[in-house]
Amino acid sequence: MADLLGIYTAFEEGKPLSDYWADLGLFNLQPDRVKKIIIHHFSNDQKIPITGLGLTPDKVDPKKTSWDFLRPELSSRLDPDKVIRFIATLNSIKGQKIMDPAGKGYGLEKPVTEIAVTEGDKEIVLSVGLKDKKEGFYYAKVSTSPSIFRINGYFFGDLDVDDARFFKESSPAKEGETHLPSQSGQFSTETLQKPKAA
Repeated sequence: MADLLGIYTAFEEGKPLSDYWADLGLFNLQPDRVKKIIIHHFSNDQKIPITGLGLTPDKVDPKKTSWDFLRPELSSRLDPDKVIRFIATLNSIKGQKIMDPAGKGYGLEKPVTEIAVTEGDKEIVLSVGLKDKKEGFYYAKVSTSPSIFRINGYFFGDLDVDDARFFKESSPAKEGETHLPSQSGQFSTETLQKPKAA
């Protein structure tokens, strides 16, 4: 009967693929609960801030919040719609397949990029390892899952962005503000104070 249905295979061949039951999505964020997005690059064992965005209390009405850059030296205005679109991008990117978690050579012990998203009181970190130079994909792991993903190199380009990605078009970047890591080597946390209670 199994032969007629075309489902019979040898025992070894019949083992399900590692991603057979897995969710290939990297993030499942609720946009209205996201409070902070930080992207770091790693080079020569140094953690370099590339992007820093956070919800800050409104100067006029502390009960309200708005998105702002965490780099204190940035004077360009931020476009909040671009932040929402980036969160949608994070939710839309899926892995090509799930890798063997016991495998080696993924480069995740020393990632090249790290994307940290704070949703509510929880921080979710996507670590991206080595790029396969031949096929152009990357290996990645999300802190909320034991799975190791293989992601398309083209899609990774949509995630690996700097502050300039979020500049308001009516507020062009000043000289030295585009495609640069934080000159101070860190992001400001003073702007992330919680709004005053009503």
